[in-house]
Amino acid sequence: MDDPVAYRSKVRIERVKGPLRRAYLPAEEQPTLFGVHSEIAQHYGVDPAVHAPHATTLDYNLRLDPAKREIAEHVRGFHADSCPVARTLGGCIVISTALEMEDA
Repeated sequence: MDDPVAYRSKVRIERVKGPLRRAYLPAEEQPTLFGVHSEIAQHYGVDPAVHAPHATTLDYNLRLDPAKREIAEHVRGFHADSCPVARTLGGCIVISTALEMEDA
């Protein structure tokens, strides 16, 4: 049977210290650092005097009633236009979204 997966990402993530991570990504010669910054650091109680700000990733996991899937898919369509972080960074980086849902 053929493998239905078209691509498996070969990424390695190392924890450096606190929220700081080093990501080894395909097609990149040097690792990429990521962690937290600004409101995200504040939300998680990370002191920027202790941990320097770095770019971050955000993942949302939804567990919802199957009857609400259509609403979640609809909201995903305009979330980035309303999200303060996405609006701030939108002209500087590519923002992509993926929606994975589990039944509640």
